[in-house]
Parts: sequence; C-alpha cells; structure tokens
Amino acid sequence: MTVHPFIEAEKAAGHNVKRACELLQVSRTAYYARRNGVPGPRKVRDAELTEKITIVHPSALAAPTVTRASMPS
Repeated sequence: MTVHPFIEAEKAAGHNVKRACELLQVSRTAYYARRNGVPGPRKVRDAELTEKITIVHPSALAAPTVTRASMPS
C-alpha cells in the first residue's frame, strides 16, 4: 500500500507534509522523489536490461504466435 496519495491530499488541504510523513513513517526525501517522478535505481536498471535484451533478442518481448499448425492434433 502506498501512502503518497494520502500525503498529497494532506498537502492540498494545507496540512504539514513533514508531520504527515512522520506519522506514516515515510521519509520526506522518498515522498518528494516519487512526487517528482525520479525513477529508483531498480527501475533504471530494469530499463537498461530491457533495452539490451531487445537488442540481442528483438522478439523477446513479443507474444508467441499460435497457429493451427503449431497446435497438437
């Protein structure tokens, strides 16, 4: 469960973001990083690997094609 939408709603209502983060045990740094759309290291690495895989295996992300000939009788 993510608490960031709750903190955003509290901020919109004029409440203190620092206090909301403390109560929900979320660092303000993490809240603002997610709010600003900064991807985490895992997401960056996943994107790099996906790019490398698609270069080596262009059909790696495509769904397999099922034809009548490939189905058992």
